[in-house]
Amino acid sequence: MVEIDSRIGLYTEDGILKKDGKPYSTIGVNYLGLFYDALSHDFDISVGLKGMETLASYGVRLLRVPVNATYDTEIFSNYFYRRKQWFDILDKIVAKAEELQLGLLCSFFWSERVIPSYYGEDVGESFRSCDSKSAAYMDTYVKEFIERYGESRAIWGWEYGNEIMLEAQLPICAWKNGQRLFGCDDIVAVYKRFVATVKKYDKHNRFIGSGDAGLRPCAYHAYKEDSWQRDTRNQQLEMMRYLYPMEGVSWHEYSNTVKRLNEPNIMPETAICRFDENENENGIVYKTWSEFFRYLTDTAKTLGKIAYLGETGFTYDDADRRLDYSECKAMVDAISEAAFREGFPLTIFWNYDPYTDELESKTDMSGTGWAASWNERWPIGKATLDSVKKYNVLIEQNL
Repeated sequence: MVEIDSRIGLYTEDGILKKDGKPYSTIGVNYLGLFYDALSHDFDISVGLKGMETLASYGVRLLRVPVNATYDTEIFSNYFYRRKQWFDILDKIVAKAEELQLGLLCSFFWSERVIPSYYGEDVGESFRSCDSKSAAYMDTYVKEFIERYGESRAIWGWEYGNEIMLEAQLPICAWKNGQRLFGCDDIVAVYKRFVATVKKYDKHNRFIGSGDAGLRPCAYHAYKEDSWQRDTRNQQLEMMRYLYPMEGVSWHEYSNTVKRLNEPNIMPETAICRFDENENENGIVYKTWSEFFRYLTDTAKTLGKIAYLGETGFTYDDADRRLDYSECKAMVDAISEAAFREGFPLTIFWNYDPYTDELESKTDMSGTGWAASWNERWPIGKATLDSVKKYNVLIEQNL
């Protein structure tokens, strides 16, 4: 009998994402408010735990979950003044994930401004300096979290935060009054510290992802020349090699228009990556979701890394009527099926929110909760969960 790999969670080996000694793929769900909502609802996690049960009932295996509150200074301060309640909530989340056999991709720092604001520090300097109070807090929190939950089989991986590099890749003319708060070098510095701290305390060497949205078409030229000029593919590869010291490079992409209802496999024009036109015909690299997943995989492999889709889904700000379940399902299935066909490792839909209700007066995804969020009561939510359930069964049959 082959001995089962004793490592916990997700990890990379020979350029492949693995779990329990075998290559691994799954389609998961973002749960942005799982921890935060409990903090803001008088420390009551009961709704969140019920939400985890609902997601598990649809065959969801992986949740991308912020495990801090660094997008609101007042809520963030609970860490210092109500530490028992703070960790009681996290204890219950991890215990429920263990019970339901859910994996958590733990995302630490979702806002680049809240922590330095709390300490009264300059944002960029707080990233650059190892001696800043912000840096000390971040290192301490990662250490504290891993020491508390690092042996839980519910913890599948780590992620720095959310889309922070996207802002750093802007030319300086895009910043208010031409004042850059932070740049790519600052984020690389904080990424390196994060990776070093995680590796120091995580005995299982789990998967570490960036949490970013991907590269802007002008990333290289914005960094080198402060211009919007489109990069060549080689320039983009050079930027990716520099920007990401972790093995997991996250991308965020959506099917965000009703114009593709009759062609769900075709990505919106705004989502199509275009390099310098002298390098590629019309600069177009991919048009379909399958081509997109293939591009991400091949690009990451060139750099010896793993690409994953940390956010995706169907949103429809341009709808002029309320969409039904079947329309939503076809659009979501196009993403799920492409991920399945291409053997893409992690595809994570945005975003489950048990508190949110649709605004009946709106035809887009406006709701009472987190932006572009849904639950099983929404047509788009039911369609997304049914799609996850269907394709996770197919994925698991092929693992």
